[in-house]
Amino acid sequence: MVPSGPNLRQYEATRHAYARGLFEPHQRLDRCVAYLDAHLMEVHRLAGVARIAGVHPMYLAKLFRRRFGCSMGEYLRRRRVAWACEQLARKGGTITDIALNAGFADHAHFTRTFVRVTGCTPRWYRAQVTNR
Repeated sequence: MVPSGPNLRQYEATRHAYARGLFEPHQRLDRCVAYLDAHLMEVHRLAGVARIAGVHPMYLAKLFRRRFGCSMGEYLRRRRVAWACEQLARKGGTITDIALNAGFADHAHFTRTFVRVTGCTPRWYRAQVTNR
C-alpha cells in the first residue's frame, strides 16, 4: 500500500534511498572505501580494489554506484578535490603542486575536475577561503 498526502514524500525518499543502497550494510564495500581513503593519492584500478574486497569488479562497480551514486573513479576524484580544498585553504604550495600531489595528471586536468565538482576555479576558491 502506497501512502498518500504528506507521508508520500517520505515514502518516496525512503524508497529511493533503498534503491540506491543507502541502507544496505555491506562490509566489503566499507573495506574498499577505507582502503581508498587510506591510499587516496595512489593509482587504483577497479580490478585491484575488487580483489581486496574479494568481489568481482563489476559487482564492486555496481555497489559503488548504488551507495554513492557515482563510479569508483569519480568517488576518488571527489575525495582528491576535497583534499585539495583543504590544501588550498592552508595557503601552502602552488596550485600546480597541489594538483600533482592530489594525483592529477597536470594543472589543467585538476582545474577542469575542480570546476566540475565545486563550481569554481581553484584560484577563486583559495582567494575566497583565505580572505576570511
